[in-house]
Amino acid sequence: MAASDPKGRTTDALGPGAERVTDPRFEAELRRGVLQLVALFLLDQPRYGYDLVRSLAAAGFAIEEGTLYPILRRFEQQRWVTSSWSTAGARPRKYYRLSDEGREVRERMAHTWDHVRQATDAVLEGALASEVAIDAEEPGDDEHS
Repeated sequence: MAASDPKGRTTDALGPGAERVTDPRFEAELRRGVLQLVALFLLDQPRYGYDLVRSLAAAGFAIEEGTLYPILRRFEQQRWVTSSWSTAGARPRKYYRLSDEGREVRERMAHTWDHVRQATDAVLEGALASEVAIDAEEPGDDEHS
């Protein structure tokens, strides 16, 4: 469940005893970039917009259809996805599927994401290790006097 602290930051429960506090703008900007990569991975199979919204939500990327459709239109313009209409159901649906060019772009994006994630993890782990080392030092420790 999300709540706001006195500074307007959102607090989301991550599990028993764990919470995070983030600036909502930071989270939105971070998710926007990652959302494109995740959507490209989910489009290996033909999907219509609402199906993709549900799949993204199930993966932890809850978004509105109004956010997704501009991304899908841009993907189409860039020829990363192809689309086709189906009238087999109660109402027509536009299905999107990753193109060969989209697969190549997705692989490059995934490589970039992996590099950024590893670099970020290294910095965060180093920063956390430094904090633990500093916290472990006793006040008045002779080595630092």
